[in-house]
Amino acid sequence: MSVLDMIRIFGDKIFVGEFDLEKIVENYDTPFYIYDLEVVERRFIELTEMLRNYYENNGISFKILYALKANSNPDIVSLLRILGSGFDAASPWEAETAIGLGARSDDIYITAPGLSKKDLMYVVDKNININIDSMTQLNRLIELEYKKTIGVRINPGFGAGFHRYATTGGEYVKFGINLNELDEIIRYAYRKDVPVSRIHSHIGSGIMDPDIHLRVLERLLNISIKYEDINEIDLGGGFGVSYDDDRDYPFEDFLKESLGLIKRSLGDKEIRILLEPGRYIVARSGLLVARVTDVKKAGDKTIILIDTGFNHFMRPVLYGARHRVLVLRKINWERKIRVDIYGNLCESTDFLGLNIDLPKIDVDDIIIFMDTGAYGYSMASTYNLRPLPLEIIVYKDKIKLSRERFLPKIKINI
Repeated sequence: MSVLDMIRIFGDKIFVGEFDLEKIVENYDTPFYIYDLEVVERRFIELTEMLRNYYENNGISFKILYALKANSNPDIVSLLRILGSGFDAASPWEAETAIGLGARSDDIYITAPGLSKKDLMYVVDKNININIDSMTQLNRLIELEYKKTIGVRINPGFGAGFHRYATTGGEYVKFGINLNELDEIIRYAYRKDVPVSRIHSHIGSGIMDPDIHLRVLERLLNISIKYEDINEIDLGGGFGVSYDDDRDYPFEDFLKESLGLIKRSLGDKEIRILLEPGRYIVARSGLLVARVTDVKKAGDKTIILIDTGFNHFMRPVLYGARHRVLVLRKINWERKIRVDIYGNLCESTDFLGLNIDLPKIDVDDIIIFMDTGAYGYSMASTYNLRPLPLEIIVYKDKIKLSRERFLPKIKINI
């Protein structure tokens, strides 16, 4: 999907859906995230149609579980529920968000390391599906008399991702159950009347090579053949987008190859495939919009300071991520100045873009970070007691404030 599916450029004007971004900035103070729900809708529907074409039309059932950790904005979650999505939750609070917006417990699957007994009490009370991450989680579910079948998250022994911090499989990771422990855990679960019906793996985020997911799928298929009662394979997520250009994970290539792999491996055995896309669905839908507050020189370097920081957008400092940057009203200006973009936090690592080529920048210019619909607001904090940013929603001919700025109430006793 092209960046032009999210925005339209006419001269030096940028439109989000039908709305002039310059007018939006006049009506809403920066910084803010803005999401185009039509992009979310289109990407979910396109993925669903691909899955129907390759899987359902060939006798393989499937379910999309949107990864709430990518973006739990209530308007996005509500839209995806209406479109038929299930949900992958990483905490009880994510699950409760989906339930509060109308999702059924049967359509929510929770998978997370380190779930406490209190967390698992919530899972049992709400009758949510779970993929256990450890023997401790299994024993707590047995103690709490969990009534559903369970899934087991395995560590297949290898991982992948756009950054080593985004890799969740392999030798030294906290995620999943090692393959050499799997047989013992499955047999133990059966003895305790908590049968295993699902096998799960998620090896990392931002993957662009379908061969990696095919390798994971092959391992999960081999396990499902060994255990008769396993009737669901949850492939996790990690389906990436490129932040340098408009390339997306080649889902069609993956589905074409995976169809043959499933048919060859399973024969007549019926299985349902679960996938947990998050970034793939929402990344292209969002912009982070900020205002330049200062322009400085540091040696031969130009430093741009803006009214947001890593408290609102963690990806650049955490992963070294580089997002495309536009300057409102200067779209067609020559990019002849190399700048570093820093935020307004009292931290030396508070950068949002380094060595970025931009046009001449002035105080009060509006800076736009592209493709920030995933892992932007959802990773935000109130560090330095800066409030969380606004979230604005555009859908067809409507625009609205979705979430206000937020700062916890502070009581000072001196």
